[in-house]
Amino acid sequence: VSSVPPRPTLLPTDCAEVLPGHTDMAALLGKPNGSVGVRTVVGQPSVSVAQLERLTCNYQPPGGPASGLVLTLTAFTDPPSAAAQRDRNVAAERDARASSPAALGAARATLLTEPDRRLLLVSYDRYTLSLGIAPGVVADDQVEQVLTDLAQRVLPGLPPSPNQH
Repeated sequence: VSSVPPRPTLLPTDCAEVLPGHTDMAALLGKPNGSVGVRTVVGQPSVSVAQLERLTCNYQPPGGPASGLVLTLTAFTDPPSAAAQRDRNVAAERDARASSPAALGAARATLLTEPDRRLLLVSYDRYTLSLGIAPGVVADDQVEQVLTDLAQRVLPGLPPSPNQH
């Protein structure tokens, strides 16, 4: 039995619903409460890759870049489709200076270091989660911890596949 509140979609339809309990993104980024702006973009399905839904949240810290933290959630028809898309996304990041697996429970996660951002690419069940953070949003030595913490907060809010309990 899932503890996810019932909704007619697999993904939240607004970024305000992505973090449980109305968690303030500013607090997670070590910024003053309520200071991080957010823009929600609801994507379209993509039949060619079995993508059903997509939600992108663009968080802008005060005085920071327009894309300080970008969180993208995508729902697929099944876990193999999500895993294949994650693998394609990792392979497509050719500008990465470094790539390493990230510990994230049962999820498959890769942390990439690129010239203009750090990127955590995750697949779990029928979902992918991408978290990209610009330099300076949080201290360099805290980036991996912040990104994995966010992923651990977001993933439990997604309903499991019908055959997963």
